[in-house]
Amino acid sequence: MDIPNKSKFAGQPVLIRIDLNLPLTKTGEIISGGAHSRLALALREIKFWLELGSPITLITHWGKPNQPNRQLSTARLAPLLATALNHPVRFIAEPITTTSTTTSVTKSTSGEIRLLENLRFSPGETANDLAFATTLIQGQSIYVNNAFSVSHRNHASIALIPTLLPSFLGQLTLAEVDALKSAPDHSLVVVGGNQLLPKLPALIALASHQSRLFLAGNLCLPMLANRGLGITPEFQSSKAEALAASQLVGAWGNRLILPTDFVELETSGEILDIGPESIAIIKSLIDQHRTVIWNGPLGQVENLSGQASTIAIGKHLNNHPVSYATIGGGSTTTLLDNNDLLKNITHVSSGGGAMLMYLSGASLPGLAPFNL
Repeated sequence: MDIPNKSKFAGQPVLIRIDLNLPLTKTGEIISGGAHSRLALALREIKFWLELGSPITLITHWGKPNQPNRQLSTARLAPLLATALNHPVRFIAEPITTTSTTTSVTKSTSGEIRLLENLRFSPGETANDLAFATTLIQGQSIYVNNAFSVSHRNHASIALIPTLLPSFLGQLTLAEVDALKSAPDHSLVVVGGNQLLPKLPALIALASHQSRLFLAGNLCLPMLANRGLGITPEFQSSKAEALAASQLVGAWGNRLILPTDFVELETSGEILDIGPESIAIIKSLIDQHRTVIWNGPLGQVENLSGQASTIAIGKHLNNHPVSYATIGGGSTTTLLDNNDLLKNITHVSSGGGAMLMYLSGASLPGLAPFNL
């Protein structure tokens, strides 16, 4: 349920779902980013509850771990948060499913901030498990969803908790919804990244009201295979990817545009990025449409040799402002932000998949409890 007056909960324990799914380099170093990073965007809501004197418990996922591992432990994020907030952040090291974690969280004082361990270290998070959600809310009076970027996930911390506690949408989530409401139809949609299947429903739905779709990144490989244009010898579409490719072709027809050249590793033929001819095609499409929705990097941006196309399109948008442009996806916006290429962007979204799903007209599990 949504509670209209937050101040009446001043001083009471608050559980805030944030998204600190920060990108990593190939060597596992954190890319924290600038003013548009997920770390920076999380701060305003936390500071609001600090000013109200509430004990604050922060929960987030990080990556897609199959099991607990040190590299994706949120222990690494606590110092970053503490520095950004100029306030101590206590990391709760125990697994969330243990009694000790619940006890640690409930023993809180005014103005204290605690950060729990990576939610996805527990299978209960992605399974949308009620027992897991019930554990998370022990000792809490109120819940805030300040993680628009994962509001498309039917996970316990997103979809279940708002049904168990008095709940708000955080300032970041509300700002996202407000901004995306104004996204125009008949735009150019540019989508990159690694996986086609998770984005398929949104991409099909977008075909009904957007103009053209340019696919890049690894998710365009099944589309190229569909056209008999296999690029890397080792790539083989799964049956699901082959079906997805056919469905996208059916939805978009000749409005679906694919890269024509690539940058590859000489030793293995692995695709790192799209090439200059494909970059020129995207620039031309941007100039034709003047309204752009962009989600996901065009190359493997965690590798320096895979960043050129994403930076090139960012520079084009920065130097040739269009009437509307929204960009989403953590690794995309972080790279552009670090290169000072977001000045002329209408809206920089904290979400990638969530942004696409919202713009497609679908209901998001994290917004549905608030009738949005």
